[in-house]
Amino acid sequence: MRTDYTTERRVACYDCLGNHLISPVRILDYFQQSSHEQSEVLGVGQDFLISSELSWVLIKYHVDFFSYPACDDNVTVLTEAKSVKGFFSQRRFALFNAGGEILADAKTQWAMLDRKTGEMVRLEQISENDKYGVTGNAFPYRFKKIKKIDDVTFTDSVKVLIGDIDFNGHVNHVNYFDWALSPVATRLAKGEQVKTLDIYFKQQAFLGDVLTIRGVMTRDNTLRADIVRDDEIICENLIVLA
Repeated sequence: MRTDYTTERRVACYDCLGNHLISPVRILDYFQQSSHEQSEVLGVGQDFLISSELSWVLIKYHVDFFSYPACDDNVTVLTEAKSVKGFFSQRRFALFNAGGEILADAKTQWAMLDRKTGEMVRLEQISENDKYGVTGNAFPYRFKKIKKIDDVTFTDSVKVLIGDIDFNGHVNHVNYFDWALSPVATRLAKGEQVKTLDIYFKQQAFLGDVLTIRGVMTRDNTLRADIVRDDEIICENLIVLA
Protein backbone atom coordinates (compact mmCIF):
# COMPACT_ATOMS: atom_id res chain seq x y z
CA MET A 1 0.00 0.00 0.00
CA ARG A 2 1.34 3.45 -0.95
CA THR A 3 1.68 6.07 1.77
CA ASP A 4 1.98 8.96 -0.68
CA TYR A 5 -0.54 10.80 -2.81
CA THR A 6 0.02 13.28 -5.65
CA THR A 7 -2.23 15.69 -7.47
CA GLU A 8 -1.71 18.08 -10.37
CA ARG A 9 -2.70 21.75 -10.17
CA ARG A 10 -2.46 24.88 -12.25
CA VAL A 11 -1.56 28.00 -10.28
CA ALA A 12 -4.60 30.28 -10.36
CA CYS A 13 -4.38 34.04 -10.75
CA TYR A 14 -6.14 34.56 -7.41
CA ASP A 15 -3.39 32.56 -5.68
CA CYS A 16 -0.69 35.02 -6.76
CA LEU A 17 0.76 38.27 -5.47
CA GLY A 18 1.52 41.39 -7.50
CA ASN A 19 4.75 39.84 -8.78
CA HIS A 20 2.63 37.12 -10.47
CA LEU A 21 4.18 34.46 -8.22
CA ILE A 22 2.13 32.29 -5.90
CA SER A 23 1.68 33.53 -2.35
CA PRO A 24 3.40 31.36 0.28
CA VAL A 25 0.05 31.24 2.10
CA ARG A 26 -1.61 29.63 -0.90
CA ILE A 27 1.06 26.92 -1.03
CA LEU A 28 -0.13 25.82 2.40
CA ASP A 29 -3.67 25.74 1.00
CA TYR A 30 -2.47 23.37 -1.72
CA PHE A 31 -0.84 21.15 0.91
CA GLN A 32 -3.96 21.05 3.05
CA GLN A 33 -6.16 20.14 0.09
CA SER A 34 -3.85 17.30 -0.91
CA SER A 35 -4.09 15.63 2.51
CA HIS A 36 -7.86 16.04 2.41
CA GLU A 37 -7.99 14.42 -1.02
CA GLN A 38 -5.80 11.50 0.08
CA SER A 39 -8.05 10.84 3.07
CA GLU A 40 -11.13 10.91 0.85
CA VAL A 41 -9.55 8.44 -1.60
CA LEU A 42 -8.73 6.10 1.28
CA GLY A 43 -12.24 6.32 2.72
CA VAL A 44 -11.18 8.10 5.91
CA GLY A 45 -12.20 11.63 4.93
CA GLN A 46 -14.88 13.95 6.24
CA ASP A 47 -17.76 11.46 6.22
CA PHE A 48 -15.75 9.08 8.40
CA LEU A 49 -14.52 11.81 10.73
CA ILE A 50 -17.96 13.34 11.19
CA SER A 51 -19.65 10.00 11.82
CA SER A 52 -16.89 9.06 14.30
CA GLU A 53 -16.93 12.53 15.93
CA LEU A 54 -13.22 12.94 15.31
CA SER A 55 -11.10 15.69 13.77
CA TRP A 56 -7.45 16.15 12.82
CA VAL A 57 -5.65 19.18 14.24
CA LEU A 58 -2.25 20.50 13.23
CA ILE A 59 0.37 20.81 15.97
CA LYS A 60 3.67 21.72 14.28
CA TYR A 61 4.60 22.91 10.80
CA HIS A 62 7.99 23.54 9.16
CA VAL A 63 8.26 24.64 5.52
CA ASP A 64 11.26 25.35 3.31
CA PHE A 65 10.39 27.50 0.29
CA PHE A 66 12.99 27.13 -2.49
CA SER A 67 11.28 28.75 -5.49
CA TYR A 68 7.84 30.11 -6.29
CA PRO A 69 5.80 29.07 -9.34
CA ALA A 70 4.09 31.75 -11.42
CA CYS A 71 0.49 32.23 -12.46
CA ASP A 72 -0.69 29.45 -14.81
CA ASP A 73 2.32 27.23 -14.05
CA ASN A 74 1.54 23.54 -13.70
CA VAL A 75 2.65 22.03 -10.40
CA THR A 76 2.50 18.70 -8.61
CA VAL A 77 1.55 18.49 -4.94
CA LEU A 78 2.73 15.49 -2.94
CA THR A 79 1.69 14.41 0.52
CA GLU A 80 2.79 11.34 2.44
CA ALA A 81 1.87 9.90 5.82
CA LYS A 82 5.19 9.24 7.57
CA SER A 83 4.22 7.94 11.03
CA VAL A 84 1.24 7.11 13.21
CA LYS A 85 2.27 6.61 16.83
CA GLY A 86 0.64 7.28 20.17
CA PHE A 87 -1.13 10.63 20.05
CA PHE A 88 0.74 12.01 17.04
CA SER A 89 1.12 11.51 13.31
CA GLN A 90 3.71 13.09 11.03
CA ARG A 91 3.14 13.94 7.39
CA ARG A 92 5.26 15.36 4.59
CA PHE A 93 4.17 17.76 1.86
CA ALA A 94 6.08 18.88 -1.21
CA LEU A 95 5.51 21.07 -4.26
CA PHE A 96 7.20 20.38 -7.62
CA ASN A 97 7.27 22.21 -10.93
CA ALA A 98 6.49 20.60 -14.28
CA GLY A 99 10.13 19.55 -14.62
CA GLY A 100 10.11 17.70 -11.30
CA GLU A 101 12.19 20.27 -9.41
CA ILE A 102 11.15 20.74 -5.79
CA LEU A 103 9.75 24.17 -5.01
CA ALA A 104 8.70 23.73 -1.38
CA ASP A 105 9.05 21.00 1.24
CA ALA A 106 7.09 20.72 4.48
CA LYS A 107 7.16 18.60 7.63
CA THR A 108 4.10 18.49 9.86
CA GLN A 109 2.83 16.88 13.06
CA TRP A 110 -0.85 16.22 13.77
CA ALA A 111 -3.13 14.97 16.52
CA MET A 112 -6.65 13.56 16.40
CA LEU A 113 -9.30 15.03 18.69
CA ASP A 114 -12.51 13.57 20.07
CA ARG A 115 -15.09 16.21 19.09
CA LYS A 116 -17.24 15.46 22.14
CA THR A 117 -14.53 15.83 24.78
CA GLY A 118 -11.92 17.93 22.99
CA GLU A 119 -9.30 15.41 24.13
CA MET A 120 -6.64 13.77 21.98
CA VAL A 121 -7.15 10.11 21.16
CA ARG A 122 -4.48 7.45 20.67
CA LEU A 123 -4.18 6.92 16.93
CA GLU A 124 -3.72 3.16 17.12
CA GLN A 125 -7.18 2.95 18.71
CA ILE A 126 -8.64 4.10 15.38
CA SER A 127 -8.24 1.09 13.11
CA GLU A 128 -9.09 3.15 10.04
CA ASN A 129 -5.74 4.94 10.37
CA ASP A 130 -4.16 1.72 9.08
CA LYS A 131 -5.40 2.77 5.64
CA TYR A 132 -2.61 5.35 5.41
CA GLY A 133 -0.24 2.41 5.00
CA VAL A 134 2.39 3.56 7.49
CA THR A 135 4.74 0.79 8.63
CA GLY A 136 6.90 1.21 11.71
CA ASN A 137 6.26 3.79 14.38
CA ALA A 138 9.36 5.99 14.44
CA PHE A 139 8.94 9.75 14.08
CA PRO A 140 11.16 10.86 11.17
CA TYR A 141 10.99 14.60 11.89
CA ARG A 142 12.26 16.75 14.71
CA PHE A 143 11.07 20.31 15.05
CA LYS A 144 13.26 23.07 16.43
CA LYS A 145 12.10 24.98 19.46
CA ILE A 146 10.72 28.48 18.91
CA LYS A 147 12.14 30.89 21.49
CA LYS A 148 9.92 33.25 23.42
CA ILE A 149 9.69 36.87 22.36
CA ASP A 150 11.75 39.11 24.64
CA ASP A 151 10.82 42.55 23.32
CA VAL A 152 7.64 43.15 21.35
CA THR A 153 8.19 45.83 18.70
CA PHE A 154 4.90 45.63 16.82
CA THR A 155 1.27 44.73 17.49
CA ASP A 156 -1.77 44.33 15.29
CA SER A 157 -5.24 42.90 15.80
CA VAL A 158 -7.73 40.88 13.81
CA LYS A 159 -11.29 39.71 14.40
CA VAL A 160 -12.12 36.18 13.30
CA LEU A 161 -14.74 36.31 10.55
CA ILE A 162 -16.84 33.59 8.95
CA GLY A 163 -14.39 33.26 6.04
CA ASP A 164 -11.63 32.31 8.50
CA ILE A 165 -13.49 29.23 9.75
CA ASP A 166 -13.01 25.77 8.26
CA PHE A 167 -15.28 22.72 8.29
CA ASN A 168 -14.02 21.75 11.74
CA GLY A 169 -15.59 24.91 13.15
CA HIS A 170 -12.34 26.65 14.10
CA VAL A 171 -9.89 28.99 12.36
CA ASN A 172 -8.19 27.29 9.41
CA HIS A 173 -4.50 26.84 10.23
CA VAL A 174 -3.43 28.59 7.02
CA ASN A 175 -5.05 31.84 8.19
CA TYR A 176 -2.64 32.13 11.13
CA PHE A 177 0.30 32.22 8.72
CA ASP A 178 -1.48 34.89 6.68
CA TRP A 179 -2.06 37.02 9.80
CA ALA A 180 1.50 36.53 11.04
CA LEU A 181 2.81 37.99 7.77
CA SER A 182 1.02 41.31 8.33
CA PRO A 183 4.18 43.13 9.58
CA VAL A 184 6.01 42.27 6.34
CA ALA A 185 3.08 42.48 3.92
CA THR A 186 4.48 45.55 2.17
CA ARG A 187 7.86 43.87 1.72
CA LEU A 188 6.22 40.79 0.21
CA ALA A 189 4.18 42.97 -2.13
CA LYS A 190 7.43 44.52 -3.35
CA GLY A 191 8.89 41.13 -4.21
CA GLU A 192 10.60 39.78 -1.08
CA GLN A 193 9.88 36.13 -0.38
CA VAL A 194 9.47 33.81 2.57
CA LYS A 195 12.38 31.37 2.87
CA THR A 196 11.32 29.26 5.86
CA LEU A 197 8.32 28.98 8.14
CA ASP A 198 7.86 27.35 11.55
CA ILE A 199 4.51 27.37 13.33
CA TYR A 200 3.58 25.75 16.64
CA PHE A 201 -0.15 25.59 17.30
CA LYS A 202 -1.16 25.64 20.96
CA GLN A 203 -4.89 26.49 21.03
CA GLN A 204 -7.83 26.93 18.70
CA ALA A 205 -9.51 30.22 17.77
CA PHE A 206 -13.18 30.56 16.85
CA LEU A 207 -15.66 32.83 15.13
CA GLY A 208 -15.84 36.26 16.79
CA ASP A 209 -12.53 35.97 18.66
CA VAL A 210 -10.41 39.10 18.68
CA LEU A 211 -6.76 38.14 18.27
CA THR A 212 -3.58 40.15 18.74
CA ILE A 213 -0.50 39.70 16.57
CA ARG A 214 2.61 40.71 18.45
CA GLY A 215 6.27 40.19 17.78
CA VAL A 216 9.60 41.45 16.54
CA MET A 217 11.51 41.70 13.26
CA THR A 218 15.24 41.12 13.64
CA ARG A 219 18.13 42.38 11.51
CA ASP A 220 18.66 38.96 9.94
CA ASN A 221 15.24 39.12 8.23
CA THR A 222 13.61 36.88 10.83
CA LEU A 223 10.06 37.62 11.90
CA ARG A 224 9.01 36.18 15.26
CA ALA A 225 5.28 36.59 15.91
CA ASP A 226 2.74 35.24 18.37
CA ILE A 227 -0.99 35.26 17.77
CA VAL A 228 -2.72 35.77 21.10
CA ARG A 229 -6.25 35.77 22.51
CA ASP A 230 -6.23 37.84 25.70
CA ASP A 231 -3.04 36.48 27.34
CA GLU A 232 -3.32 33.01 25.80
CA ILE A 233 -0.93 32.16 22.96
CA ILE A 234 -2.83 30.55 20.08
CA CYS A 235 0.22 29.94 17.90
CA GLU A 236 3.90 30.85 17.60
CA ASN A 237 5.42 31.79 14.25
CA LEU A 238 9.03 31.99 13.10
CA ILE A 239 9.36 33.31 9.55
CA VAL A 240 12.61 33.96 7.67
CA LEU A 241 12.60 36.14 4.57
CA ALA A 242 14.98 35.48 1.68
